[in-house]
Amino acid sequence: MTEDEVKNEVGARAWDLLSTDEQTHVLASSDSSIALAGMLTFEILWKRFRPTYRLGKLYQAESDRYQEYYKIYCSYAAKVGAGKIDETEISGTTVTVNRVDVFQWRELLV
Repeated sequence: MTEDEVKNEVGARAWDLLSTDEQTHVLASSDSSIALAGMLTFEILWKRFRPTYRLGKLYQAESDRYQEYYKIYCSYAAKVGAGKIDETEISGTTVTVNRVDVFQWRELLV
């Protein structure tokens, strides 16, 4: 995966907002997955534009950027399947996920 492919995926404006070190990190950490590269890019951007204080209309554009970048990050995370735990097979051993019984502590609540 090249820098141009990622730039085409996320847009030149978003890619240019990243520093050179951040661009290198995205390219190295994405494991040749264009969706993962997009997710990492917008994760960096929405964290950068996270509002930490409110000064009225002066910072409305940054607040809007934060919301838009966060929405794009969430769509990429859903596309990649980030945070999902499934039953998988790792080197011949099946790893199962223990499900919590809904009624496990019911008698303690009565």
